[in-house]
Amino acid sequence: MLKYLNGPNNSQNDNNSQNDNNNNDNNDNNDNNDNNDNNDENIKKSSSSMKVDTTSNSNVNDDDKNKPKNNWSGFLKSILYNFLVAFILALLGANFVFLTRLSKEDREMIFPTDERKSPYKNKENSYSEKAAEMVEKGKAFFKNGFNSVKGSIKKGTSSIAGKTTIPTPVNPQSGGGNCESNDINKSSPVWKNEYFQKLFAYGFPYNMESTDDTMSAFFSNWFSKKVKKSNIWLRTVISTCIDMGESLCGSGKYSELIQFILGPIVIFSIISIASSIWWLATVIAMFISEDAGLWGYVFTITGLFFGWSWIFAVGLSFVQIFGVMFKMILLPLMLNGSDVWELLQYNGDYVGFIVMLLTLNSSFTYLDNPISYGIMIIFLYKIYQMFKKRG
Repeated sequence: MLKYLNGPNNSQNDNNSQNDNNNNDNNDNNDNNDNNDNNDENIKKSSSSMKVDTTSNSNVNDDDKNKPKNNWSGFLKSILYNFLVAFILALLGANFVFLTRLSKEDREMIFPTDERKSPYKNKENSYSEKAAEMVEKGKAFFKNGFNSVKGSIKKGTSSIAGKTTIPTPVNPQSGGGNCESNDINKSSPVWKNEYFQKLFAYGFPYNMESTDDTMSAFFSNWFSKKVKKSNIWLRTVISTCIDMGESLCGSGKYSELIQFILGPIVIFSIISIASSIWWLATVIAMFISEDAGLWGYVFTITGLFFGWSWIFAVGLSFVQIFGVMFKMILLPLMLNGSDVWELLQYNGDYVGFIVMLLTLNSSFTYLDNPISYGIMIIFLYKIYQMFKKRG
């Protein structure tokens, strides 16, 4: 009885357990299916990444194949640039050598440092200048041993009443490498031009100075004297640099080459000083050149607070920059272009050295190493020839 009573329940339990087992099997199958799906996705991702890598590698290889080995167009453009740089450096070097060979009188005319003379003073009204010129002429007369006295000149000597005196110096020709002198070509149309001569004559702003006791005279004197003092200081610096370059003359067989190399450095340095810090020298000169008494100092100091002193110093610096560039870059060509050209020709080997050095740098930038090394061998051979030629 109990068996029959419990029979249906037991069978029902068995069915339930069997169903549970089936459900578990189904869950396991589902898990296996999920795992399989995940594996398939991972395989797809890895394959796609491999495809991306292979495509990127193929792109890199294609870029390497398409990249030119020698950039000849860039190399040729750089050569043109190299010639331009070499020409500018050579021109500055020749100009500097030309300025060192000028006489003291001509150099003083280009870079005047004596406030008693033109352009700071009017020649016609400056008695002190005439007296100074007479003293200089007297010194030169006795220094040359009366060579300027009229007499017969035979084989480079001056004779007076049959007596031989100190040999008369013969003016050397311009150009060459023996520190020979250069002259201003005063017969050229440029030199004879009226407006060109006014660049070195007495005029603005130095003609603004006045002895009147008026307010306008106070302002004009303040402006003129500050400009004069600043210009004299700057031109003294330039003249000192040129004198130092002149002192190298005769120091050896490479003395002119040294001057030629130092020329661009000196000129660029002077232009940099004039353009960067010379306004400060102008501010200092504003106080040193003050001769109007207390009111002059008050006006200058007040200008430091309200701006006109700074504007004056900076504005004058701009004018001085262009003046220095004109006198050291263009003026030598205008004064005697033939002498400058002779100096360029004499130092042609050094100009070629600059071109070769810049070209060698360009070859390693734009060309393969074998070609660059070949250019370097030619460059070294040219250097050897240059030193062999100069002895």
